Amino acid sequence: MLALPLLLLLAAEPVAPPPAATNEPRAPVFATSGFTRPAEARKGCVARHIRLPVDMAGSSGSVTVKFAVELDGSVSRFEPLSDAPDRVAAAIWEGVKGCKFTPGRDPKGAPLAVWMILPLRFQPDAPPTPSTPTASGTPPREAEPGCIRKQLHYRFPPNRLLRGLLVIRVAVAADGKQGAIELPPDLPDDVANAFKLSIEGCSYRPATSAGGQAVAGTFEYRVSFAEPGEAERAAEATRLKRQAKLASTTCLQRLRSFGVIGHAVVQVRVTADGEPTNFRLQPDNVPAEMRLHIFDVLATCKWVPAIGLDDKPVDADTVVTIRYR
Repeated sequence: MLALPLLLLLAAEPVAPPPAATNEPRAPVFATSGFTRPAEARKGCVARHIRLPVDMAGSSGSVTVKFAVELDGSVSRFEPLSDAPDRVAAAIWEGVKGCKFTPGRDPKGAPLAVWMILPLRFQPDAPPTPSTPTASGTPPREAEPGCIRKQLHYRFPPNRLLRGLLVIRVAVAADGKQGAIELPPDLPDDVANAFKLSIEGCSYRPATSAGGQAVAGTFEYRVSFAEPGEAERAAEATRLKRQAKLASTTCLQRLRSFGVIGHAVVQVRVTADGEPTNFRLQPDNVPAEMRLHIFDVLATCKWVPAIGLDDKPVDADTVVTIRYR
């Protein structure tokens, strides 16, 4: 430590001291235009490595998390961006740590620490109960539980926003053959077609009588759609002078085309400091790459926090409609 002052005294001109050494890693950045995003070395690795607690194994819903992928592909700074029980967040973090990642790169190709935003969907192993068994026997059911849900995952149009409960009825004969399909009226043609093809792509077991004999019956499939945050926003409206919002919509121009036409609604929790978090998107079957890109763009936008009745910034939810083409 004494060598540096002696060198300064002998120098002909003042020399600026070198910057203080630090072990702190460089803060991760968001992958904006020109950057290469980090990625799983094996696609789907995190989803395969998540092990939920036994009592939560049938949970359903969406969780979005953020974590940094460092220069060497290691991970750090894990943070859930949507509401999730602590045990679920811990299970996701363990899954993340069990995978390998390729690091992000700047526009010049140099590796650097980059935030990775990862949306995850949890679905129960079994589909919604189609109908309730009666004292006289059991109703028709899918031969493969969850078949319709799996079929819909690939066929449901990603640009449709629906609300409310839909009930689809299918006539199932005593030999298990399906008959007429009854769909709710006024469904868009592409949605109705997606349901019809999904139902026709599955096989069924017939209803049974009280004596165990196969009989004809009606299979019911129920699915519910709701706009994210509708109830929360209505409750918050009574305590806010100003809603949270985007500082400018120009940042949305960075959304790229995915070959589909439509729109999606994203609920965002904006903190009192103007930081976006807790992203939720409807419809929830938007392709994973599109969902990731939407969240990534919104995370880099500037936000104006909500103002409470006491004229101070507060945490609050807001909604952004994303139109893509």
